[in-house]
Amino acid sequence: MNKNNIPVKFIVLGFSLIASSVMAALPQAEADRLGAELTPQGAQKEGNASGTIPAWIGGLAVNAGAVERGFMSNPIADDKPLLSLPQPTMNNTRPVCPLVRLRC
Repeated sequence: MNKNNIPVKFIVLGFSLIASSVMAALPQAEADRLGAELTPQGAQKEGNASGTIPAWIGGLAVNAGAVERGFMSNPIADDKPLLSLPQPTMNNTRPVCPLVRLRC
């Protein structure tokens, strides 16, 4: 394989991927659901039955956090964690490569 053709192949591949996503169409019925039963990004507004995922009500409240130098401070500072994992050590969390029996 000619090494000079490799960048050209990646460019052609990139343009073909972009073109295929541009040609995607959304039926009007689906588009009408945005903002009504779906969030503006297309996710479901309602939460789950067990209540672990709350319903979407429109994003952050106006008074969610103090604004300092143009940035909002932590808007979820009062939330309590549902799960806490201990700090792992590197030796027992890194996977073992099966082919060479070394730590990856």
